[in-house]
Amino acid sequence: MARKYILLILCLSFSFAALAQDQIFLFDDFTRGMFYMKGNVKTRADFNIDAKGQRIYYVLNGQTMEMTNLDQIARISVDGREFVMRGDAICEKLATDYGTVLVNWRLRESYVGRVGAMGLTTQAKVDVVEIPGLNSEYSLNNMGKYEDVTQVWDRKNENVYYVQTNGKEYIVRNPKDLYKAFPKRKAEIKNFILTNNISMETSNEALRLLDFVFKNHE
Repeated sequence: MARKYILLILCLSFSFAALAQDQIFLFDDFTRGMFYMKGNVKTRADFNIDAKGQRIYYVLNGQTMEMTNLDQIARISVDGREFVMRGDAICEKLATDYGTVLVNWRLRESYVGRVGAMGLTTQAKVDVVEIPGLNSEYSLNNMGKYEDVTQVWDRKNENVYYVQTNGKEYIVRNPKDLYKAFPKRKAEIKNFILTNNISMETSNEALRLLDFVFKNHE
């Protein structure tokens, strides 16, 4: 009965196929997870998180659908990872030595260039032409030869980190948020970032910075 109830909830959604090029998924593929909904209802479903549009998609009867009632989610458990909602934000919950960090994954793609037949990436403009009978893009290089080309995109993050420690919550998007929260430690934090070449666009480095700041915070 509970499973029928949760499937009815999940069905408040629409087809995913028309939006296929607009998402950046957090997982490589749809992954089986356990949904714990408010009201002590739970069910398993193959799902993925669109870290660009902040949506959750799941597979039901062979169709990929968007879940629209995110406010009814208590938590999601998948492969030892836990996700919760913080308002409209889909967050991964991490336990740390100094408290809890909620990571709101926000991914974007940054254009790098094009790769030609020789494997070289360039940002230079190329003339893209259509070759009859082929379903691929080709470019005319400076030697008058056609090269198969592929666009190259680099995936970066603009994550928001909600650090919950000692009864307080700190919202961290970039180093400036840490400078504002800890003005007396601004020089120390800056030095750590420069010395360790920390970039907030890399999640592991961002978490390393948070560890440094909050483990040493009294």
